[in-house]
Amino acid sequence: MWVVFETVNDGRSVIYLPFDNLKNYMQVHFGKNRETAKAIGIMGKNLNSTYENPIKIKISSSLKEKLLIKETLKYRLIVKENSIIIGPVIGFLLGSHNNLYSPIHMEKYSDRFGIYDKVGGLIYAFSPNTVDWENRKIYGLYYNINNLKWEYGVFPFPDVVYRRNFHSSNLIIKRLRLELNDRVFNSHRFNKYELYEFLRKGDYFKRHLPLTKISNEENVIFMLEGFEKVIFKPIDLSRGRGILIAEREGDKVKIYDYRKKEDTILKIEKNVFMNFLKENKLLSDKYLVQQYIKLKKYKDCFFDIRIVMQKGENKAWDCSGIECRVAKINTMVTNISKGATAHSIDSVYKSLFNDRAEEEKRSLIDFCKNLCSYLDTMGEIFGEFGIDIALDEEDNFWVIEVNVFPSFKGFKQMDYLTYLNIRYNPLLYAKSLTEFEGD
Repeated sequence: MWVVFETVNDGRSVIYLPFDNLKNYMQVHFGKNRETAKAIGIMGKNLNSTYENPIKIKISSSLKEKLLIKETLKYRLIVKENSIIIGPVIGFLLGSHNNLYSPIHMEKYSDRFGIYDKVGGLIYAFSPNTVDWENRKIYGLYYNINNLKWEYGVFPFPDVVYRRNFHSSNLIIKRLRLELNDRVFNSHRFNKYELYEFLRKGDYFKRHLPLTKISNEENVIFMLEGFEKVIFKPIDLSRGRGILIAEREGDKVKIYDYRKKEDTILKIEKNVFMNFLKENKLLSDKYLVQQYIKLKKYKDCFFDIRIVMQKGENKAWDCSGIECRVAKINTMVTNISKGATAHSIDSVYKSLFNDRAEEEKRSLIDFCKNLCSYLDTMGEIFGEFGIDIALDEEDNFWVIEVNVFPSFKGFKQMDYLTYLNIRYNPLLYAKSLTEFEGD
């Protein structure tokens, strides 16, 4: 049932509902807030409510204040036995720099609310630093659907949390998971090596992983002896930051350095290569050295594939969008932030595979669904991944990266409707984890 609230000035906890046979006192749920209230039935109202035509429910000022209900929003309401459940209440967990989160900053999240009529309720953003554990309140900003603006407020603990930043401590996440009965999705962000170590335990996936080692002198020597070309990448950065590629050329090493704004190429003697790595802090447990995969080309440019996998209303993994990221000419880095361009998989695959394009695309999606299901066995709660897959010259899949906090810039440029659907799905998934699943 869709409802809006009208406040009546009353110091008691009272709610007026269009039902008969109500128990005299019922427990009202809003997020994790619980209050016992007198339930008064008012007959004669049409119960066929919609988002456009919600039923107006009267609530006492005292009960509204205790529950921390915002009167400006539209809610769903369910009556179960002696409980009245109002919601959903969904929290976006941001980072620890709560001083940065203002209504202007939050505007970049507003495009997620194009499906508010499918979700409803209170949706707010907060920082781990703005949680008042003792008084069970959270300070943050909520999206006011009436004026399409973000406004400051005080809120109950939510029904579910969608984690949008990974600079909060694991202790906070564990505490939230305990508080919300594990309804915190994207609960963990693994680094590249943690992902590699987990995937290589699976017989099906280990053959799709480029050999990867921590960057120390012994491992670098081993890798350069085994492979003509290797790639150095930070263990915990994304979007092409910190990348360097090294290629054996006789007694020299050719270096493609993508770590700075301007790409550079240089050749050095093999016997001074280790000194170069030390001076540039690339021999470190914060760096990986990895087998370089020679990518397939599209129109004479290297490309890889970003597949966005998400859970939606049905709680199952599905593909929300695929982009092929085509590198600049004579460049080996395919990140959009490094100048690559996004192309639809249909156009790229049609050019490469002709009549097999749809079959190859289906095979790719099935592979990613299996990968997501395997990652679910990690013991964390995930709701979306940005999976980077490389195709080599023999059309083999290679898992390059799985990002729990993916960027969607390429989709925004290439296919705005797909971009919006990607933005919407986490809210639909969040709703499915509440009492309003299927409502």
